[in-house]
Amino acid sequence: RTQGLFHRAILMSGSVMSPWMLSSHPSNASMEIAKSLGCLRPKSKAILACLRSKSSEELLRAFETKYMNGNWTQLILPVVDNFLPEEEQYLPVAPEESLSRGMFLKIPVLTGVTSNDGAVVVNQWSDLLQQGYTKLRQFFTASAIPAVALKYNLTNSAHFSEIRTILQWYYLDPVSEGNVMNLLAKLVDFYTDAQFKAPHDLQLRWLANRTVDPLNTVYAYQFEQDDNYLYKKLNISGGGHGEELLMIFGPSLMQKIGRVRYTGAEERLSAIMRRFWIEFIRKGSISSSPYGYGTTWNKYSPKEDNYIIFRADNNLPASQSVLRTPALSLTKDAMRRQMLWLWNDLLPNLKDLEDNHVQKEPLSRPNQTPLPNKDLTYRSAMYTLIAFVIVLLVLLIVCVILLKRHA
Repeated sequence: RTQGLFHRAILMSGSVMSPWMLSSHPSNASMEIAKSLGCLRPKSKAILACLRSKSSEELLRAFETKYMNGNWTQLILPVVDNFLPEEEQYLPVAPEESLSRGMFLKIPVLTGVTSNDGAVVVNQWSDLLQQGYTKLRQFFTASAIPAVALKYNLTNSAHFSEIRTILQWYYLDPVSEGNVMNLLAKLVDFYTDAQFKAPHDLQLRWLANRTVDPLNTVYAYQFEQDDNYLYKKLNISGGGHGEELLMIFGPSLMQKIGRVRYTGAEERLSAIMRRFWIEFIRKGSISSSPYGYGTTWNKYSPKEDNYIIFRADNNLPASQSVLRTPALSLTKDAMRRQMLWLWNDLLPNLKDLEDNHVQKEPLSRPNQTPLPNKDLTYRSAMYTLIAFVIVLLVLLIVCVILLKRHA
């Protein structure tokens, strides 16, 4: 029923591969919002008619009230509706299956994330941020990690203790004792990586898969502007969820958040982003090296990983570009690949170890007592952790060498 409605798409900080993209009972959440607006009726058509009579401000306020303080257990999300008659279906196949099998309309796509998309999650817990280092760390280990692991279907794994140890080592161990701001920044990184960047990378691989469609037109970006206007109370640097909209929609939107004008660097950044977005909307493609900015925004290739980074710097001369391509000589770019490998490869493989042990009986030689399954599980997890540490050490050495050469 949706065929022919879309000719190109701009996907900003969203992915159907996100762990929270499915909801068990979205109708329950819908009914709660309808009830808060006085629209609860016996029949769905009556509820819909009542909701249509409400203003956009009323609808947004009801939605915000329901989900304040991070209450995102049940989101209002689409469902796979293959239970409906075929002529009434909108989403008959799960998005992940559609992407993997190439069962989707091939249209031009522009897609990207911001450096701190996870700020939209942490920003909801205003009371938590005032409780100090110990409470924040306890929340990180006892609530944040298990909740995200549950969405990734990792908590039922026999290796969940190892998975939790890896995540604590990656995100918590670098934080010095008592450093609340550093811990807060790591919590933002955790949600950014798990719920935005890693799922976006998976989706990007499928959308740009040349074996599915050699003529795929996909442009990818990352917004890394240092200034943060929407999440000031978090006191973190780096654009949060929705920050790129401030650059695209210009001064009128900036004024609504209390800013009167752009800096010179922001003006350059806003100009180039608006030109790119307008050109893509009109043509479904972006010219090679347009407007004399120097850096070419090419179609995305998973092999080249050639996304564009938007970031303005007030210290740069006006003639210098405000966009660049990633370079592994830069520590931040190299760390991004390591993070994607952690979420999209290592953790799923750790979970799969259990599945392999369940499906296959361990082999043993004649007259030899086989090792208990518990020992095999521990040994596999130990080898995986050792391999993970070795890879990290190699990446660290490479980064140090490249930084010295760059210096």
